[in-house]
Amino acid sequence: MTIRPLVSVIIPLHEGAAFIEDTLTSLAEQTVDDLEVIVVDDGSTDAGPELVVEHPVGAKLIRQDRTGVAIARNRGSYHASGTWLAFLDQDDLWHRSRVEGLVATLRASSQGFVFTNTTSFAATEDRETIMRAGPYVEKMIDIWVNRGEELTALCRGPVPSVTKPLAEKLYRLEDVMSGTLVTTTSFLVRSDHMRLVGGWSPHARSIDDWWLMASAAYVEPILGIDQPTHLYRIHAGATSRSTKFWYAYSSSLVAMRFGDNYVSRPAALRTPLNNDVAEHLFDQMLRSGELAGDSPAAHYARHMASVLWPERRIGRDMLKASLRRRLPRLSRAWSAHRDR
Repeated sequence: MTIRPLVSVIIPLHEGAAFIEDTLTSLAEQTVDDLEVIVVDDGSTDAGPELVVEHPVGAKLIRQDRTGVAIARNRGSYHASGTWLAFLDQDDLWHRSRVEGLVATLRASSQGFVFTNTTSFAATEDRETIMRAGPYVEKMIDIWVNRGEELTALCRGPVPSVTKPLAEKLYRLEDVMSGTLVTTTSFLVRSDHMRLVGGWSPHARSIDDWWLMASAAYVEPILGIDQPTHLYRIHAGATSRSTKFWYAYSSSLVAMRFGDNYVSRPAALRTPLNNDVAEHLFDQMLRSGELAGDSPAAHYARHMASVLWPERRIGRDMLKASLRRRLPRLSRAWSAHRDR
């Protein structure tokens, strides 16, 4: 008789050769051996898939053409046999005690959706580059660690402590609508519950986890557990791409809050949006100069931001950003004029 694993861990892989071995090792070293590991290769051209095949964790490798992370997660879910589904990014880690610490809850919980808090980490070698990404990214990082020492420093020792413990309670729809509760890969969902809430949304780039949590909370409250054993890597390659997410992210967020899908428009207007991610993405757009002038992009961004933050003076923010970008040029022009 085939024994059904308690947890299936699904990892989308795309050009992930630099990190995937450590990610798989953090699963192989779990203190409870009740895991199925599924890696969905999303059109990689590097050595990542070969590293998966060679790794002793024994992951099941599924290959597909490049279609995006949401579809990769959905496909992995379809092939999973575990009672619970967990999702892990190719560059993140689990502390070795994560599954052991969750076993009792998962076996006893009547909830279909459980999440934990996260420990964010970054390599000290990337500090200067990461700090340039803005204050939001700096606030996110709990631990700096030397590159190559992540497994020893983070996964094999005591559970890392975080500055913001998670309140252990049931989180309801209004909690989800007010802001991002959790990172994409720190939750677990029952496989039958996953089918009920509809899976990942390919259209919602960078916000597909929020759509999924909103759908889950619409069905029933979500259980939060204070266990920071999900280790979320922040690195220079990830922080430099954020400007392209603003358009899909903001339109999805407006649709979620004001589209009458989960709550009525009056209820959405009464629910404050405390979302550092959206603020960060908008700030990155301002810093990038993509909203300069009277372009369609600037009109779109101004409109979306005013809907999400009606109390905020968006025009002033855009003007200040424009002046910050122009100030070095104006200073050089003034110096040249003064030296004549």
